[in-house]
Amino acid sequence: MSKKYDIIFVPFAEDDLEEIYSFISQNDIEKADEVYNEILEAIETQFSEYPEICKIVGWEPGFSLGIRQKDVGNYSVLYIVDKEKYNVYVIGVLYGTSNLAYKMSKRFMTLI
Repeated sequence: MSKKYDIIFVPFAEDDLEEIYSFISQNDIEKADEVYNEILEAIETQFSEYPEICKIVGWEPGFSLGIRQKDVGNYSVLYIVDKEKYNVYVIGVLYGTSNLAYKMSKRFMTLI
């Protein structure tokens, strides 16, 4: 059996999950729980054992950074695999699949 990867949520991703839950729970708490749990379950079950199953994104700087994308329902989970440390860094959980390059580039700019 191969070693499992540790999953680490960066602050942006933690904030994303909180915002998703908060937004949905304004109208339907049960739906908010369902969506939140679906996203977490997809991350935990796939990323801990098979993190490289998803393709690297086709936009820059995501491609050069090795950012991968997993779609879960209406959300895109963006993450980076560190094979040496056996870590998966979840860097974003964003609504939809369009404009991800733009949304992520805004985040990268806040780090500069």
